[in-house]
Amino acid sequence: DAALAHARALRANNAKPEALAVLDRAAATKPGDRRLHLERGLLALELGDAATAEKLLRQAHDPKAPDWRLHSALGAALASRGKQQEAQLQLAKALALAPDQPSVLNNLALSYALDGKVAEAEQLLRKAQRSAGRTSQMQENLALVLGLRGRYEEARSAGQAALPLAKAEQNVAYLRELGQARGDSAVGESTRKAASLPQPTYQLGGPPGQPQPRD
Repeated sequence: DAALAHARALRANNAKPEALAVLDRAAATKPGDRRLHLERGLLALELGDAATAEKLLRQAHDPKAPDWRLHSALGAALASRGKQQEAQLQLAKALALAPDQPSVLNNLALSYALDGKVAEAEQLLRKAQRSAGRTSQMQENLALVLGLRGRYEEARSAGQAALPLAKAEQNVAYLRELGQARGDSAVGESTRKAASLPQPTYQLGGPPGQPQPRD
């Protein structure tokens, strides 16, 4: 518990590598502690290590105590690794446990977008935007999806609500170039990276019993 409290304090101060190091040391003495696996998995995902996050989150899963945050984070890890069908299954489990939770809607929308289902992605992001737990990151993701659908003016308007004007304009320019190059509205992971598109932002939901991360 002391290690968890220390790590959460470090995480709250954006010292995420240090927080993960604290939890790794604690896990070395408590290899079966699912709480440590969960928090380590969340931090690994926040630090961009989706493979490690997937491994740790699977170890953290307790069938007797399902946690929507775990399923949502695992879905985000799988989506970022290109495993969209598995990601969508995990995110469906998260939604079953936490219906209409905006961070889960956001993550599922991004998986749909990476799977070429941009119309469905837009619907989910608009639903997330109507919730009390919406964030500016979700607005940025909506701008990304609108751009992928070729609706550049709407994308610009949505982006300007979440980003500095110059950044929003830059993102729309990238999306317009991609649309002209591909001639369709779908985008895959390799294509998005090659075109220098803005990275989608996943919402992790935070550890159990903790507030939802906000901007």
